[in-house]
Amino acid sequence: MNPRTHTELQSFLEKVHQLFSEIESWCASENLSSQRTPITISEEEYGHYQTDQLKITTKDGTHIADVTPIGASILGANGRIDIKGPHDKIILVDLDAGGPTTTRTTTTEDGPSTRTRHFYKGIDTPGWYWIDNRASSRGHKIDRDLFLNLLAEVSDHERNQVLDAI
Repeated sequence: MNPRTHTELQSFLEKVHQLFSEIESWCASENLSSQRTPITISEEEYGHYQTDQLKITTKDGTHIADVTPIGASILGANGRIDIKGPHDKIILVDLDAGGPTTTRTTTTEDGPSTRTRHFYKGIDTPGWYWIDNRASSRGHKIDRDLFLNLLAEVSDHERNQVLDAI
């Protein structure tokens, strides 16, 4: 693996680890359990490498969702993680500030004209995003509230359900 590729992969793995640490904290605040289990990912550009998957359950062991890194070699992003529950799957992507763009240059008799277009709105800072394709392809940076709402969407697990039962 060349130095650039090694650096890109290490950056992806560090970002996954950092997000998982945040998710573990968010889950604990909702009385949910989370457990890391090792997985192997195979990508043409990076070969085989190890990381973790995060399994989220209620305290009584009921499965809520799996949070699984898919890869670092993702078109238009620096990496991808899927949140998969019994009812749905949601994709998170790691994006640079501004997000992916496309640039088009046209030449007329007045000379060349270049236009750059951002694929998504709302990508203001680097980080993990959920792209809401239902509403004009807007990116939403992952934070505690958004993650817990997405978790409820994929699993039908209502937020604070366990806390309300106590």
